[in-house]
Amino acid sequence: DAKRGELFVGSYSGFDQFWLPKRIHELEVMKPEQLEAKYPGVANISEPADAKLVGLYAERALAAGVVLDDASALYLRSPDVTPSSGKRVSG
Repeated sequence: DAKRGELFVGSYSGFDQFWLPKRIHELEVMKPEQLEAKYPGVANISEPADAKLVGLYAERALAAGVVLDDASALYLRSPDVTPSSGKRVSG
């Protein structure tokens, strides 16, 4: 759930030799109707992540040599709020 009535969308197909899912498209943010139009008949899974599956992915990724050190945010859309231009705030 990306809020604003949108979904975070990732497309995957099959698994690699380490049983890690293979992403076939870049990550996106879209409305549910856009998802259905772009990927007709594709499953829309919008439930919380399962901690056990996240851990299993991490184990397999580390065994495959995937570096998981980068915990920086991945921004898929512009922020809700932006600074005003030309206004000065004094202390």
